[in-house]
Amino acid sequence: MTRLAILVLAVGTLAGCDRHARPSDQSADEVVAKQKDVNADTATTHRKAAELDHAAAAFNLRREVRLMGLHSEYSMIAPQANMIESLSAQLPFTDDARKDIDAKVDTLQQRAGEAQTKITELDGATPADWRDRDDAADQAMKKLESARDDAWKAFHDAKRSEHRSS
Repeated sequence: MTRLAILVLAVGTLAGCDRHARPSDQSADEVVAKQKDVNADTATTHRKAAELDHAAAAFNLRREVRLMGLHSEYSMIAPQANMIESLSAQLPFTDDARKDIDAKVDTLQQRAGEAQTKITELDGATPADWRDRDDAADQAMKKLESARDDAWKAFHDAKRSEHRSS
């Protein structure tokens, strides 16, 4: 054998013996490690996406229940302004009593409009702004209930006149 062939054989044997010295092996190991990281990250991302989907579904369900409750409550309170107005028109109240009832009914109607606006704003809320809008709707509903109670109290406490005024 020639010296050159022996040298090539020796270099080839040495290159094959030292496995960690080869850059291609190191690169392959690096790719395998990165692939494991990506697979772990992908699994984590899929798990987090599933958790997000579950949380969003639960939020949407609770959101709909809350909105149905607010719409129902509003639908029972808001028409009472017209009812109080109609009843008071049929009874012979004093002028001062009628003015007081009318003022309370006007306030009730204003509060009904405000509550409807807040409910509509809540209906379009994202999860990020839900809490603030829900608090605002809750406050508007409390004001509506208070205005309703005030209007009924004015109606019940109203003094009647001797003769029906026109």
